[in-house]
Amino acid sequence: MKKIVFILVITIALILGAMMIKKNSSQEVVKDQASETSLAVSDENKIIESEDKMASLSIKEELDERLKELPTMGELKNLSEEEAHHTPVVIREGGAILGKIHAEANENPERRPDTLAFFKDCAEDEEVVTALRAVCWNKVMTLIPEWQIFLSISDAKVSDEVKNLASQL
Repeated sequence: MKKIVFILVITIALILGAMMIKKNSSQEVVKDQASETSLAVSDENKIIESEDKMASLSIKEELDERLKELPTMGELKNLSEEEAHHTPVVIREGGAILGKIHAEANENPERRPDTLAFFKDCAEDEEVVTALRAVCWNKVMTLIPEWQIFLSISDAKVSDEVKNLASQL
């Protein structure tokens, strides 16, 4: 009889423990989703502020400023373990910048030569996060024929690591 009671207590404890774990993990998912939503709003606000600043610059000057906004390898070294476990905010912000630049050039062909040069500069910049450099190099390689703009890439100082990563995108 004592064995049955003991097994019953252990079984109930395990079931309650599993229920608590499931409840806590679902709460964490909700918290993560809320956190990601607030980060997305923050990212969007930063982009809007950046756009206001860029409105008074030439296309080349604007793109030079945006290159400075991309996250650097040094910034990644300062991430907490939790931030490094997920896609860091700085990487998402950098991706948003690159996407915005590409979209603007798609809408306005006058921007395309400078935008293509920007993507090449980005791919060559060893300070910029490697993943974003690969995105930039991929854009160079796909946009040259798409936009039919000449850009010399034979002199590009892009590492094999970046080129290999770009080829996988």
